[in-house]
Amino acid sequence: MKRTVTALLALCLLLCGCSKSEPESVHIPNPWSDHATLVEAEEAAGFELGISTQFGTFRAEVFRTMGGLLEVIYKNSNGPELRIRKSAGEGQDISGDYSNYAHISTEEIKGMQITLKSDGEARLISISGAGYSWSVSARSGFGDTSADEIIAAITARI
Repeated sequence: MKRTVTALLALCLLLCGCSKSEPESVHIPNPWSDHATLVEAEEAAGFELGISTQFGTFRAEVFRTMGGLLEVIYKNSNGPELRIRKSAGEGQDISGDYSNYAHISTEEIKGMQITLKSDGEARLISISGAGYSWSVSARSGFGDTSADEIIAAITARI
């Protein structure tokens, strides 16, 4: 009787493609919604990015949202990426970058709180004010685009 039950179970496992030795694959769904254009992403987020789609050699290529967070990924021919995020609400860290930086400086421009974080080369800018939080990050620095140029572009709209 035991052999019959064991044989039936083994047959069921073979027929359904199941096996105890093969772990189940679990995938977390992508929380980002991709958009074909900046305008579509802005409509989904409920606000405009309000800055250029080009900084130096960086051009906006990826437009996506996650809830009320708008992200635009700028790329250049050399491979580095520049990520600009914006969300409603002030004083939020929306960068997703939780690294410890050797150099952190903070200043105020046009009533906006601006924090620049770096390890020799600028890699993360946080801006808060006028009802929004901004994050600008680049893993390998901002290339030929200066942090001041990016800050000026954002604060010029305020």
